[in-house]
Amino acid sequence: YMKGPVIERVNPDEYTGQPDERMVVFVTDNFKVKEVIVEILQSGGMLGEKGNTFPNYNGLDWEYTTQFVNMQISGSIVTVSVYDRPINIATK
Repeated sequence: YMKGPVIERVNPDEYTGQPDERMVVFVTDNFKVKEVIVEILQSGGMLGEKGNTFPNYNGLDWEYTTQFVNMQISGSIVTVSVYDRPINIATK
């Protein structure tokens, strides 16, 4: 339980800047993932959106659905933060 979670895969390449797009984060942990948060920073560093993901049925994939239009997709950065029990953190 002393090891932090590992972000194995994120699929931001499929992100086109439109609402209702699904992003999947594949996370592994030797204990239990508690929370996965996705942030989308627009070019220039302004926060476009931020939100919690929801675990998929397999327990390894976490899904986020985009909420807003991102008119500045070029240069945007997707950041994922994962928190587990006992509060280890991984960011990618």
